[in-house]
Amino acid sequence: MNSNIQGNNSPTIDSESENKYESIVHRVEELGQRVDNQQETIEEQQSTIDDQQETIQNQQETIDNQQDEIDELKQELTDQQETIQNQQETIDDQQDEIDELKQELTGQQETMTESTGRD
Repeated sequence: MNSNIQGNNSPTIDSESENKYESIVHRVEELGQRVDNQQETIEEQQSTIDDQQETIQNQQETIDNQQDEIDELKQELTDQQETIQNQQETIDDQQDEIDELKQELTGQQETMTESTGRD
């Protein structure tokens, strides 16, 4: 595009201007390629972020499920502890009753011994 047109007040394009123009075009093309590369990198990073977010959501769901299971096991343990406590109270009551019956039996045996001893 190096022409030396002179007429109609048209400016001439010298080789220095043409080189500057080509240099600018080349830089614009390089910058465009860099932008494309950066856009591709951003898209890859976004895909990675999306995958990580899905993993986090799955892990959170697993944690929630495990927490539910822990809560159920805690409730089961509490129920079992209450059952054991009730059974222990029943055993204590039965032991008290056994002790009372033993005392009553001992009293009856003493009464029987005294009665037979007087005869």
